[in-house]
Amino acid sequence: MLRFILRRLGAATLLLFLVLTATFFLIHIAPGEPVRLFDNPRISNEQKLELRELYGLDKPLGQQYLRWLGSVLRGDWGASITFERPAFDVLMERMPNTVLLVLAAVLVEHALGLALGLAAAARAGTTLDRWIRYLSLLLFSIPGFWLALLAIELLAVRWSWFPINQMTSEGAQALPPLQRLLDLLHHLALPALILGIARCGAVVRFARNGLLEVLNQDYIRTAHAKGLHPARVLWVHALPNALIPLVQRFGMALPIMLSGTVVIEVIFSWPGLGNAVFQAIRQRDYPVILASTALTGTMVVLGSLLADLLHAWIDPRVRHEA
Repeated sequence: MLRFILRRLGAATLLLFLVLTATFFLIHIAPGEPVRLFDNPRISNEQKLELRELYGLDKPLGQQYLRWLGSVLRGDWGASITFERPAFDVLMERMPNTVLLVLAAVLVEHALGLALGLAAAARAGTTLDRWIRYLSLLLFSIPGFWLALLAIELLAVRWSWFPINQMTSEGAQALPPLQRLLDLLHHLALPALILGIARCGAVVRFARNGLLEVLNQDYIRTAHAKGLHPARVLWVHALPNALIPLVQRFGMALPIMLSGTVVIEVIFSWPGLGNAVFQAIRQRDYPVILASTALTGTMVVLGSLLADLLHAWIDPRVRHEA
């Protein structure tokens, strides 16, 4: 197992290095330069030249890459042009907000998706099964930004059930701890629901198809023939084996959603990682873009490894092969 983990980490490290290298050259080759520095009419041409020299943008692209690579190997991702702070510090400051949103959304995604998938599989071929499959296809097809805008219009603007934006209310820091927590959860509820609901269609399909495949196995028919209660057969004998594909998907859901929250964070003005990356892309903030690519790539690698380890923990056959 240790050799398997080391082999996976080595291959993932090489892949991450290639992705970062490609990202570096693509964002530097693309037309334009950092907006915040060079589109400011109050900055003279002499000052622009000094800034280009300060950030190393006056050097040939190959020298810029070698300089950046050397800094990264020393643990320095450079200074953010937009935020005027170390790029990695900007991301780490906002990471807890995004992780909170992603964890809540993953909980919604898998709880709702698993419930609907189990209901569809338990009533396979009935009207309920058909409607759940239609609903999962609809959720899988609806763009997340459209669902977010619709939810804001109905639940926040028209009915005033949830706040429209931000992570806390104005002056929330002066509230007692319990009220601060409730205020945070109130602001978290709508973006987490939208992000989770928009992605739960695939979970419904995974859960339904996996459970139907397991329910047709010989040992399930044997359990029914022994007179076991149908609920016991479903929950004790069928469900653990049907969850193996979902476990694989769960391991990847966290990092993928972590890198895919940009639209939701921008719409809800959530002060997270995605919002910072969006601003960095608009301003051509190279250090933040590269640091965020490395961070999300690392999360995907760790998520993939976590999925494999969870699979091996559930299925002894995988442990033996590994």
